[in-house]
Amino acid sequence: MKFSYNWLKDYVQIKVSPKVLAEKLTMAGLEVGSWHQDNNDVVFEAEVTANRSDCLSILGIAQEAAAITNSRLKIPSPKVKPRPNKSKKYLKSDFISIQNKKDCAFYRGCLIVDVKVGQSPQWLRQRVESLGMRSVNNIVDITNYCLLEYGQPLHAFDYNKITEQIVVRRAKKGEKILNIDGVERKLDENILVISDKNKAIAIAGIMGDKLSEVSPQTKNILLESAYFQPLLIRRASRQLGVSTDSSYRFERQVDFARVIQAQNRAIDLICEIAGGKFVDEKTEGKKLSSPSQQIRFDCAKANNFLCLDISTDKIKQIFTSLGFSCKKLTKDILSVRIPALRRDIKIEEDLSEELSRIYGYDKIASTAPAIRSARIENSPVEMLKPEMRGLLCALGFNETINYSLISKDMIESSCSGQDAVRLENPLSSEQECLRPGLVAGLLNCLAYNLNHKNTDLKLFELGHVFTGDYSEDLCLGLIATGKLVDSWQIKKEFDIFSLKGDIENFISRMGFGEVKFIASEGNNLFSQGEAAKIVCQGREVGIQGRIDNRVLSNFGIKNPSPVFYTEIFIKDLYQCRKDKKKFMPLPVFPSIIRDMSLIVKSSVQYEEIVDVIRQEAGEYLKAVKLIDKYKGEQIAAGCIGLTISLEFALADRTLKDEEAGDLQQRITRRLNKELAVQIR
Repeated sequence: MKFSYNWLKDYVQIKVSPKVLAEKLTMAGLEVGSWHQDNNDVVFEAEVTANRSDCLSILGIAQEAAAITNSRLKIPSPKVKPRPNKSKKYLKSDFISIQNKKDCAFYRGCLIVDVKVGQSPQWLRQRVESLGMRSVNNIVDITNYCLLEYGQPLHAFDYNKITEQIVVRRAKKGEKILNIDGVERKLDENILVISDKNKAIAIAGIMGDKLSEVSPQTKNILLESAYFQPLLIRRASRQLGVSTDSSYRFERQVDFARVIQAQNRAIDLICEIAGGKFVDEKTEGKKLSSPSQQIRFDCAKANNFLCLDISTDKIKQIFTSLGFSCKKLTKDILSVRIPALRRDIKIEEDLSEELSRIYGYDKIASTAPAIRSARIENSPVEMLKPEMRGLLCALGFNETINYSLISKDMIESSCSGQDAVRLENPLSSEQECLRPGLVAGLLNCLAYNLNHKNTDLKLFELGHVFTGDYSEDLCLGLIATGKLVDSWQIKKEFDIFSLKGDIENFISRMGFGEVKFIASEGNNLFSQGEAAKIVCQGREVGIQGRIDNRVLSNFGIKNPSPVFYTEIFIKDLYQCRKDKKKFMPLPVFPSIIRDMSLIVKSSVQYEEIVDVIRQEAGEYLKAVKLIDKYKGEQIAAGCIGLTISLEFALADRTLKDEEAGDLQQRITRRLNKELAVQIR
């Protein structure tokens, strides 16, 4: 926001130099980034934060300057109070129509006739040009002057080019408008326009059209002042890629009180400079009022909090200098009424901040903060995270960290079928939803690595996910592809069994107990018949499988190697954690290993075979491991060959070979009886 030193002096008696004024404004929170000499004036440029829309006008900055220099603010008033000539009706009673009062709460059109459009006087040209605006003609310069002065955008139409009436409405789909910058823009139903009976003559709050602009031939003008919905203007500005001085202020909400004040000021200047006559006006919308907030302020409490000693009268004087209305209730209590434009002030602490910045931060004594030791209690699940990370890294995985906010397109591309919580006002389309799972982020990481020739990958992410009912849970995602090095230093293709082994190892070593994998169908993320539920102690704790090629192509992954993914719900897994770990002595007696080659129907699950083996072998069984699977000519159709290694041992003596053989035969018979398994 640019503002002029001489222009400020029209409203405030400033006795300090421009340099000192810039320092004082900066220390009060209105940071002056730069200033330069402009003829006999000094032009400042300040950084105005989003919550201080009141400072987007010369009068708003003058209010700040008056407060910090302890001066009185003089508000300009029209020399002659604008009154229309009521002896003749120029505008029809229904001249202005607002289709939706939520889009436009108030609209006022004032008809000024017999204007002489020409060059602006020197003082007016100098003021608008010094603040970065181009001088066009006296009418346009006056509307820009009042915009800078009051922060209220105005627009002047050539009245003779308006057909019958003014309508504030949404644009029609495909409707076009040629704006004053010479660019034709295509509109839609999300954009608010000002139109006459036949066509749109302005994009509301942003820019007027070329056909109805004020020209040297203009004799009669319709001066517009309105209050538009800020969100609607912001969205239209972003959609069209157009930002103007008007849209910048409408987006941040203009002051109700100044909608008419600024227009009256412009009418007065037009009549004075351009010789116009104000003959008629029409308004539509709700009655404008400035809703204000009243806050009870405890001066003693504020002094104690700020380590200051300011009298109640001095505090009242500071608040009054900022434009607040103050009433003294008791010795230390004030009732402070906040003007509508100061939407950044909502609670008593906000007033304390106003007090301290105007009184001077430099007058607040520097003290060391009181530090109280406290024990930070983390949830049991959160406390497991370092242990989990360490174990996963030991298993050969590398950790990734992704944003919790992702795009809706990414979620749909992952085909996970999960509902996502969408933000009402996302910063961008890439960050519009809270992630319901980790797979989309991990697939993005995988695609990035593959594009950079990193083909052997084992990645994990331990992060929070968000479900449709707004709950937040810790989740573990694992993704892998390419080749891995086995215990014999031989590279082999990573497969579903490699991933199962990592999951079993992880869950077992974390002390959650034994894990089972049960075939699962109906998940579009995985290839048909290559997905499983992860079950621990009878509780479903996750899913795993091979990612479908269609999903991979959605992320631009054209990898010849299959990609495998696991997602584990840590909250559910934690329910399986045993209270105490049991430590066993190292085995003293040797074990006996027996391999079994089986022919199994494809419908039989591997977990069913393991369950039978464990039930039959009991305490003799120390380990069971799948070491090979085979499909070929020697195996009947609809069957698969499996080679399973069994380890038998006892803790108190050496197991005899005959006992191991007997166990193997009993297991074989039971497998045949219950699952129709044949020996190969």
